Amino acid sequence: MSRNRKASRRQIKKSPFLRLFFLGLLICVSMAATVYLIFLRPGTHPQAEKNSVIAPAKMAQESLIPAPPASPVPVPQEKVIPIIAKETVAEHTKGPQIAIIIDDIGNLRKMGEKFIDLDLNLNFSILPHSAHGLKLAQKAHSKGRDILLHLPMEPIGQKWDPGPGALFLKMDAQTMRSTLLKDLAAVPLAIGINNHMGSRYSENEEAMTAFLTEIKPTNLFFIDSLTSSKSVGYKLAKNMAVKTAKRNIFLDNEKDPAKIIKQLEQLIKIAQKHGKAIAIGHPYPETLEALSKSIPLLQKDVTLTSVHNLVE
Repeated sequence: MSRNRKASRRQIKKSPFLRLFFLGLLICVSMAATVYLIFLRPGTHPQAEKNSVIAPAKMAQESLIPAPPASPVPVPQEKVIPIIAKETVAEHTKGPQIAIIIDDIGNLRKMGEKFIDLDLNLNFSILPHSAHGLKLAQKAHSKGRDILLHLPMEPIGQKWDPGPGALFLKMDAQTMRSTLLKDLAAVPLAIGINNHMGSRYSENEEAMTAFLTEIKPTNLFFIDSLTSSKSVGYKLAKNMAVKTAKRNIFLDNEKDPAKIIKQLEQLIKIAQKHGKAIAIGHPYPETLEALSKSIPLLQKDVTLTSVHNLVE
């Protein structure tokens, strides 16, 4: 043994710190080797075989898939153009029947809600593409009220604007049909149609025939608002076997609650004479007041019915 090795051994023997250092190093190396052999060497860990069946590409793909939400998220449904109108249920009636349609629903939310909240079986005609039409229709429908599409049609005189979704005489058949279908899609709960304005359009036999031809295959009925005394809508609908009826009275041409009540009394007289009658009103504060005051009158000797019961 060389002189240097002997000197080194003498130095280690004389230094307890060095002996402890080498002993600790030996223990660490042994522990590391044990961990590797037991846990880290491929094929020895219990989960290694299980994980090995998932291809790397598959693992990468699944890592991009977000976890499902805690509860299902409702998916908004697209509006469906109605082909066949909703079925209606006949009511038990007594005495003459009257139906009151409130037109022009959709632009005034609060006023529309006040009419819907009345304890009266009113019918609501919704303007297509109006700001609040769909929600008001849903609220009225939830109370069992009849919903109509208040279909804009061309009036006499350019000063009157029938609004979006209007039918005009200048339209070709395809444009008319497309416009009508969009209007119906905007009021999907409608079971019938009545015209908004339309004094010019409803007088034109060719135009009204084309319109009625479109709704004939469905269960949609047509109420002629008679905005023109020369309207051919009701007569054509009868001849074409489209379920139909016509307006007898406008309630609120004069916005005076007392005069509107007089119109309601006249409506009842017509119903007593003919067995039934239809009135059209509008979402005016005066009309709301008159109807509120007339609840006992409308529940006394007549049946305030859904308008679908009065079409033939």
